[in-house]
Amino acid sequence: MKKLFLTLIIMALVVGGVFAQNDFESMSKNYISIDTGPMLIGEAVGEALNELGEAESLSNETISGYGYGFGLQYERQLTDQFSVAGRFSLFAIGMNISDEDYTGAKITVGTEISALSFQAYGRFYPFKGAFFVTGMLGYALMIMDFSGKLVVGNDSATISESFSRGFLNLGAMLGWRINFGGSFFYFEPALGYFGAIGLGDSFGTQLAKFFAREGQDDFDIKKFDKNNSVLQNILFVGGPRVALSVGVKF
Repeated sequence: MKKLFLTLIIMALVVGGVFAQNDFESMSKNYISIDTGPMLIGEAVGEALNELGEAESLSNETISGYGYGFGLQYERQLTDQFSVAGRFSLFAIGMNISDEDYTGAKITVGTEISALSFQAYGRFYPFKGAFFVTGMLGYALMIMDFSGKLVVGNDSATISESFSRGFLNLGAMLGWRINFGGSFFYFEPALGYFGAIGLGDSFGTQLAKFFAREGQDDFDIKKFDKNNSVLQNILFVGGPRVALSVGVKF
C-alpha cells in the first residue's frame, strides 16, 4: 500500500500540472477527494503498538494494536481565487490485551479511541493557481471505548463502557493542487495546524464520576487529563495536520 501511494505521488509530480489553473469559465468547479493521510498515520500507529506488544507481552499474554482512518471532502470553486469545502473524517487507534493464568482463566481487555470530525473550509488561491491557503471551522467528537471479558470455566462476565467529548476546531492549512491523468484527477498535499477547544466535562472528570458510582473515589483526574492531552491535542482533534488527498474534478 505504501509503495503504491509513493508511486502515485511520483507520477503526479512528473506528469502533473503544477502550473496555474485555466480561467474561471473553463476550469472545473467541483472537486471530490479522499484523504489518505489518516489511513497512513493509523497504520503507522497500529504497527508501533504491535511492536510494543511483542516487546512487552509476557509468556501467556497477547498484545495487539491497530489503527485506521480516512477523510472525505467536497470542494466547490466560487471564483478563480475562492472556494468553499466540507469535510468528514474518521481516525481511530486501538489495543487488545488477552491473558490466561495457570488455572485456565482468560481475560481480554480492549481499548479504542476514535475521533469523528465535521469541518467547513474557506480556500484562497492567491496566485489563481495551484497553491492555496485554507481556514477551517469545525466540530470533532472524540470517543473512548473500553471493554473487558473474563472467562473462568463455563462462567463469563463482560463489561463495556464508552465516554465521549465534543470539541470546537479552528485551523489553517497550506497546500498545492497537482493535476494528473489528463487533468481529470488531482493529488493534493497540505500541511496545517488545528486548535481544539473542549466542550463539557473532560475525560478525566467523566471517568472520575464513573468510578465514584462504583464506590471508588481516588481516581486522579489531573494526571489522566494531563496524559490524555497529548493524544487529544496532537493526534485526534488538534495539533499538526498532514493531508494527502487524491480526487476527481468535474
